[in-house]
Amino acid sequence: MAELFAIDNIYNLYKGNQLLVTTLIMIVAFYPLLLVMKKIVSPSVSKIAEKKGKTYAKILDSNHFTARLVHLFIAIYLTFWGGFFDSLINATSIQIKNTTITLYLIFAITTALLTAINIGVEMYKTKAISKRVPTGLHTHIVKIIISIFSILSVFSHIMGTSIASLFASLGAAAALLTFVFKDTVLGLLASLQLTFQDIIKVGDWVTMPNYNADGNIEKITITVVVIRNFDSTVTTVPTSAFLSSGVQNWRAMFEKGGRRIKRAISLDMDTIKICDQKLLNNFKKMEAMKDLLQKDPSLFDAKNGITNIGMFRRYIDKYLGHHQKIYKEGFTFLVRQLAPTEIGIPIELYVFTNDTNWVNYEWIQGDIFDHLLGILPQFELKAFQSVINNK
Repeated sequence: MAELFAIDNIYNLYKGNQLLVTTLIMIVAFYPLLLVMKKIVSPSVSKIAEKKGKTYAKILDSNHFTARLVHLFIAIYLTFWGGFFDSLINATSIQIKNTTITLYLIFAITTALLTAINIGVEMYKTKAISKRVPTGLHTHIVKIIISIFSILSVFSHIMGTSIASLFASLGAAAALLTFVFKDTVLGLLASLQLTFQDIIKVGDWVTMPNYNADGNIEKITITVVVIRNFDSTVTTVPTSAFLSSGVQNWRAMFEKGGRRIKRAISLDMDTIKICDQKLLNNFKKMEAMKDLLQKDPSLFDAKNGITNIGMFRRYIDKYLGHHQKIYKEGFTFLVRQLAPTEIGIPIELYVFTNDTNWVNYEWIQGDIFDHLLGILPQFELKAFQSVINNK
């Protein structure tokens, strides 16, 4: 019995059955390492994730993180042992073995990378910043690039040629595929430009009259952009259209914090006149005109021939200058008289509110024009209003 386990006998046994013995050693060594991966490494990663929050642990579990680690470990393990069999098998078996291991390694690395991206995106979505800086389109493009390179790597290995040579040999086929999938290719190129130039992103309010789209972007993909209109309908616009047709993006308005009021009141030209002293004295009593009275008293002297429309423009300027919801600096602040038309003389306000919320903005704008229309009689002015004869 002792002679059976003698060094010489063991060596002779190994030498006569090298392939079988090497395979057994590889299998025997595999299970303890696999056990370490499943029972120590993977649970340790999960525990670290749980310390960050249960949500992170659920994300890892839903994306089968442990399974991806095991596949990657097996691929690396087989790659390590692959060289030990080269001297024990024939050339055909070596080629089959190398191809199988390489393909499995490409599969394991690709799935691991895609899973890591998915996990990173889902974890990022739990952060508040994800609402301001979404990464859905960016990661989608990255995953497509990874998948393309993986497929090319597979064909490159099977055909025994470099990826560069494969690109050259596929030139005609690529041209045909580009023609067949023209919209997809245009969408991909457009999405890359939209991404890197930061033209649009999820959550932006955009307006595209050509597509009757006016609302917030809900989703950006390679081929289409989904817009939720303010009437709750949904419009899908080709991604490439955002470069060819143009888009009005309101994001800058929200980022800067000012929303424009550009509206006019048309005054009846028959009510415009030179102010008499009595009317000018009434203006002196207005709160908004006190600063102007101190700064330029001559305006309130009837000898200077100031008009009621001129005083009304100055009143608007002072009234808005004291308005807490209107920017006085950093944005255009303009009260101007436009050219006379068949519906009177328009007095236009071109100012910005410091509240960009749509509802609040409409209330601010409405209150301002309510006040201006209500105070017109004190300037002995009337807003123009056409009379419809129903006879």
